[in-house]
Amino acid sequence: MIKKITIILLIIITSSCKKDDKSEIMIGTWKFENNPKYYSETKIEKNHVLTLSYDSIEIMKSRINKSLLIIYNQNRDPKIDTFKLVCHSKDRIILKRKFMNQYYELSKIDNNIPELDSTNIKKWKKKTIVDFQKRAKKYFKENNIKERNETIDTFHVELPEEIEIPIDTLK
Repeated sequence: MIKKITIILLIIITSSCKKDDKSEIMIGTWKFENNPKYYSETKIEKNHVLTLSYDSIEIMKSRINKSLLIIYNQNRDPKIDTFKLVCHSKDRIILKRKFMNQYYELSKIDNNIPELDSTNIKKWKKKTIVDFQKRAKKYFKENNIKERNETIDTFHVELPEEIEIPIDTLK
């Protein structure tokens, strides 16, 4: 009898210990859905976030901890920005930004932003921008939105320095 109770308790304990790590869900290439007249894409990786829009390319050092995306903003405040995964499906995620309590809805895109090629940054940047502009043009055309005239082909891409982001600063 005691053996059966012990086995049942072990089964209950092990089945209740669920993995709370949702970091893999956030990794991928996403399109922001918050403003339908503005097209922007973000590639979330374990160590960096790359954002493309019509007026900039940003590469920021990041870290994913369970359901938190922690971003180090080199050139603006807050220096450490935190986003919590609040909802997800196969092709959509909703992140809640700790700073200003904002919600961001992102949908997965099929055409992934290519991996950063630090050995040939100029070639990578050109291909990435051309591909992004094709997807943006298609989006504007499909949604009957007047396309923006700005381009990002003249912007400088800065690679982030290696930065350790302490978890303690999030509390």
